[in-house]
Amino acid sequence: RFGNFIQFDSSKCIDCGICTEVCRDQQTCDFYQTVNKGYQTQTKPTDQQNKDCAYCGQCVVHCPVGAVQGVPHWQFVEELIKNKKTSGKTLVAQIAPSIRVSIGEEYNLAYGQITTGQLAASMRVLGFDAVFDVSAGADFTSYEEARELIHWLEAKKDRPMFTACCPAWVKFVEFYYPEFISHLTTTRSPHIHSAIIAKTYWAELMGKKPQDVMVVSIMPCTAKKQEISLITQRYQRLPIVDYVVTTREYAYLLRRAKIDFPKLESKELDNPLGNPSGAGIIYGASGGVMESALRSADYMLRVKKETGSLKPIINGENYQLTKNKYSPVSQGRIEFKQVRGQQGIKEAVVNIGGKNLRVAVVSGLGNARKLIENIKAKKCQYDYVEVMACPGGCIGGGGQPVPVSAEIRAQRAAALYNLDQNLAMRAAHENESLLAVYRDYFKGRQKLIEQLMHCQYNVASRTGYVKKF
Repeated sequence: RFGNFIQFDSSKCIDCGICTEVCRDQQTCDFYQTVNKGYQTQTKPTDQQNKDCAYCGQCVVHCPVGAVQGVPHWQFVEELIKNKKTSGKTLVAQIAPSIRVSIGEEYNLAYGQITTGQLAASMRVLGFDAVFDVSAGADFTSYEEARELIHWLEAKKDRPMFTACCPAWVKFVEFYYPEFISHLTTTRSPHIHSAIIAKTYWAELMGKKPQDVMVVSIMPCTAKKQEISLITQRYQRLPIVDYVVTTREYAYLLRRAKIDFPKLESKELDNPLGNPSGAGIIYGASGGVMESALRSADYMLRVKKETGSLKPIINGENYQLTKNKYSPVSQGRIEFKQVRGQQGIKEAVVNIGGKNLRVAVVSGLGNARKLIENIKAKKCQYDYVEVMACPGGCIGGGGQPVPVSAEIRAQRAAALYNLDQNLAMRAAHENESLLAVYRDYFKGRQKLIEQLMHCQYNVASRTGYVKKF
């Protein structure tokens, strides 16, 4: 096992070398090594101390025989559901943005087919008490990251500010480029945000305590298993997210329960985390995090220009601009197509709130390494950079259905962008459920916002959780 998050079964391995090539050439972690020759050829993890696994799972989705897998959590979830009555726990399942356009492939549905309603239905059949959308958690991430970006720009901190939604990317930075840790946004990732809201705000509404609520995230990612184990991803000494099952694991769980997923009648998700904006949904595609944050940052800059502060934002006011009006950006009407697509590195200059920002979007750790080396060599300068460890972002994650290709990733991404385009609510700051949390729960409690919504890092791992920005 690699850190209890990725497991390698040498008895299944056919020594094809694909995992070694992907890890070395695409992701540049070079964590696998092929030793000996002929019938003695063997693939195994490296013993070199200057190399480490980021838990991205690209070896998993490229292995043709299933010798590499994420360490499973499905059996713990099965046990959790089985013992629900005796434990007295309230069980919450939450769906990552990209799952709705990928899990159908496990049932021979079309690439990119949207299955949100079937996911909600299947989780209720399994025995979950509430089903939330991580896309709503992504709205919280966009809201906080937009605030942080504005502070970063105004405080003239060292550029760029990097996104930190992707735990494999964070692990990569912490191990290979610790000098850039201070450039990571402190904003937590979307499924941590939706889970912490479930265990605090929602639990309080339901008359429950945080320890009464168990949260299971259905994710496209093997690295999320590592993320939830970190000491910084805890609240009141308890895990914020209790278990992570990947897309493939969840399909296996449904098969074990003999649930015919495609035939399920569509069900609605639960509030207050069941009605995300389009900005939250596009988090599943490379460029989606940045585009979502920019939509809200534009609005926030205009609010600050008009009112002199970000107080309306912190207080969750649905502030109606008068002098500066909503720009097309803040309404999500301008789509930053220059940061979309399957290219490994995308660059652009965007204008938000009257400010020109130099931005870059990167997917794949090999491309991340190229970009960082160029920044170190002063060959390029950026204000804001999004990085996802997997090609195409979460739609190409290590926990997604196989096979995967650039064409399949493109179809998954297109489905997410179509969902965004067809929604009336396309920016995080338009999400009334989010604003209600800031008005009713966070108002006047800035320290609580910092504690629940933010964390920090060090060379080894995320070891703190409060950092004012």
